[in-house]
Amino acid sequence: MKIRKEQSGFVLMVVLALISLFAAEMYMMSTDSFSLMFRTNDIYLEAVEKNLILSGLAWSEENIRNEENKIVNKTIQLNLPAGFPGESKLDVLLEESSENHVRININAYCKFVNQAHKIHRTFIID
Repeated sequence: MKIRKEQSGFVLMVVLALISLFAAEMYMMSTDSFSLMFRTNDIYLEAVEKNLILSGLAWSEENIRNEENKIVNKTIQLNLPAGFPGESKLDVLLEESSENHVRININAYCKFVNQAHKIHRTFIID
């Protein structure tokens, strides 16, 4: 049995075409997975951001209720539990206004992988 050279060349061309097709598909899947990973990390940071804001508000309300040890016009950096990403920071500033309102300034920073969110929110409590 002799193998003709034209047939073996044709099979080689088909194999090379299939390999390049698979390579193109793998490239498209990797870019899609990168964008999904980026969006997942972004959603995670948004959840951390909400938790930081709520933690700052909870601490502020507790501090406002406690009239004896009330901390006003001083920025306090709060300790965060282990559930937050490693580079998370939370600063709270309570400012008492003349109208018997308390302004709460919350500054927070959270970083996860290569994405970071800086947060600045202001709330007013009667």
